[in-house]
Amino acid sequence: MAINAILKGIIKNTDSLYTRMEEITYEVIEPLIESGLSRAEAVAETVLGLLRIGEGKYVTNELLESADKSYLVDNYDLPLDEISTLARAKEQGFDLDKPMYRGRSTERGSPESLRAKKIYTVDDPSTALTYSKKFGDLPFNRRYEILNNSPNVDELVKSGMIDKYVMRPLTDESGNIIEPIVIEGKGSRWAGIPDDATTRVGEIKGTLKDIFEIEEGRQYSSTDDIGRRLLNTIEEYGKDEPLLPKTVVYEDIIDEGPHFHSSVREYFNRFGKASTLDTMEKPSTVRMDLDKSTIRKAYNPEDKLEDRPRFDPRLRYLKNLLASAAPVAVSLGALSELKEEPQ
Repeated sequence: MAINAILKGIIKNTDSLYTRMEEITYEVIEPLIESGLSRAEAVAETVLGLLRIGEGKYVTNELLESADKSYLVDNYDLPLDEISTLARAKEQGFDLDKPMYRGRSTERGSPESLRAKKIYTVDDPSTALTYSKKFGDLPFNRRYEILNNSPNVDELVKSGMIDKYVMRPLTDESGNIIEPIVIEGKGSRWAGIPDDATTRVGEIKGTLKDIFEIEEGRQYSSTDDIGRRLLNTIEEYGKDEPLLPKTVVYEDIIDEGPHFHSSVREYFNRFGKASTLDTMEKPSTVRMDLDKSTIRKAYNPEDKLEDRPRFDPRLRYLKNLLASAAPVAVSLGALSELKEEPQ
């Protein structure tokens, strides 16, 4: 079956996603199934065919998610060893020296929810740990011991409690870097960030209240609310203003997940430990990314081969591939009107 030629013809003669996928299903996937492949294997072969002919931009998230992972790995045309994979990551602009971390959890939310559209990472692995479901299932005294003894990052990653991520700057179509929104927490907790907290985008500087149009005197505790306001602005202005930031960075924030207090306070209460919570509650930097193309899971040899990232430049179009001068006070509406290049 001349898959390459058929796919080239379909792409040349179709101009809508629906028609293209319909043609691919009937002319490629169904015949592959008739030849003896399972449906997942047929989808995987279709993905590989699109990559072979240099049309990775037509590989949708739906196709990739439906593809048989083992079949992809067994037939992939790029080397998937650690050195080659990380070399491709570096070539694509991912910073391998400044990783971020995320606690593993099964709570993903529906595909339509804000939770599914954004991802939080933190520079401190211990903080990430307090969000890990696997960590939360440990006995409380074991959780206390891990947090209190400066846990080894590599061991935490290998244990499956946290994931390690690498980042690259978000850029527009011309390659210009889009600066994130940076909020200075100054050692506060989420519920204690004041509305006058310094907030900047490149050289634009204002306050949290100015940028996000928050009511006077309100302490801003809902990161979901910030994400929703930003997402709404991007959806309203994004096509006309590609330089809108899609990342919010919270600097100097004391971030404690649901498994922190149950790990520490309970241990103090039961055993009267002399240590203080202050020694364990340390500020960290937290990122909220709405564009998942800037963040990818880092290569982890402990993962199954089919679950490791491939950093395939042909699939750079996919948003989430783990296999991937103005006034001082400005509102998000004002940000959408900026025409100048980011600093």
